[in-house]
Amino acid sequence: MSFDKFTDRAREVIDFANEEASTLGSESVDTVHLLLGMLREGQGVAGKMLGEFKVEREAVLEAYENHRDASDVPLSEVESRCLSATELLGHNYAGTEHLILAVGGIADCRAAKVLADLGVSREELCSLVFTVIGHADDFAPWWAEQA
Repeated sequence: MSFDKFTDRAREVIDFANEEASTLGSESVDTVHLLLGMLREGQGVAGKMLGEFKVEREAVLEAYENHRDASDVPLSEVESRCLSATELLGHNYAGTEHLILAVGGIADCRAAKVLADLGVSREELCSLVFTVIGHADDFAPWWAEQA
């Protein structure tokens, strides 16, 4: 991933995701590692929104075991969606809010499957993010374009 537009918190999420991947014995970072990174960072929009849905690290790890062998999207797809969200919202930076929108917008990624197992609706999560960052009116057209 290119980090030129990423905020310090978003970079920290990526660093934590790399650490999680290593700790879990994964060869590369996947969307669940990003989710774990968001939880670990905790202070950005992404971590706070996951907290609103009572998503906890141990529950993510437990659900992840059911999906470790499932296919996942490449991180280049997450980066592309993240940067698209920044453009849509008129932001000149990519923060944790854009990362969670990128991951939450991909129906067939491992993180989406884990969130579903935890009873978290991707649509509700992303809608809340749009509301919290002051762009509630932009949610419906954005959601209609997501996979």
